[in-house]
Amino acid sequence: MLELAAKLFEAFLQKKFFLKSGDMGYYVIIYKRSFLLKFKYYHILEEVFMRQLVLASTSPYRRELMARLGLPFEVADPDFDETLEQDLSPELTVKLFSRGKARSLLKAFPDALIIGSDQVFVNARGAIMGKPGDFETARRQLRGLSGQRSLFYTGVTVIDASTGRTQTEVVTTAVTFRTLDDDEICFYLRHDQPFDCAGASKVEGLGVALLEKLETDDYTALIGLPLIRLCHMLESFGVRVLAENTP
Repeated sequence: MLELAAKLFEAFLQKKFFLKSGDMGYYVIIYKRSFLLKFKYYHILEEVFMRQLVLASTSPYRRELMARLGLPFEVADPDFDETLEQDLSPELTVKLFSRGKARSLLKAFPDALIIGSDQVFVNARGAIMGKPGDFETARRQLRGLSGQRSLFYTGVTVIDASTGRTQTEVVTTAVTFRTLDDDEICFYLRHDQPFDCAGASKVEGLGVALLEKLETDDYTALIGLPLIRLCHMLESFGVRVLAENTP
């Protein structure tokens, strides 16, 4: 109670509060970076944390996915070496990489919840495949994937920078590609130009036409950020997606 009163007094001095009416009466709403205090009739009811969220990624696909949750967040470029080590399992690789990306921003955002994500693609022969980078490499990849069942491993990590608490999860997506001829492959590559995507395909675009079947618990994992899993993880850190996190 004394701690909350001190925060109220500090906010009063900095003129960071105002009155807002609600269904249950009047509230004093106080903003101070990472928390929101509610008072009803000047009596403390509860403290609701408004955590600063940081997405440790410059990927436009992950940024678009994160925006779907309707939560305010920042984007920052992680300072992390993503060199693949072939002797590591795909699951361990995405765990380490998603965690490493998030941890690289701890000093820059000491009070935030930092979200890191990583994905690797494993073909039917068990080899990890990187992003094609150009048309010819993408065409060779899709030729090899035609009619085959392959796996995407997507890791996501949430770190509370203020406490060091860390949670990491992995979502596996099995993808079966249709049997594709070269004309179909080339048409697709000219249309979507998925040269920066693992598996040389964008399922959020025309790439869905390349697929025969998806097997996953979270379809957004295939795009790069498993939102279903992330919602549960954020709730364990006190951030409820299906609730009003801002007044």
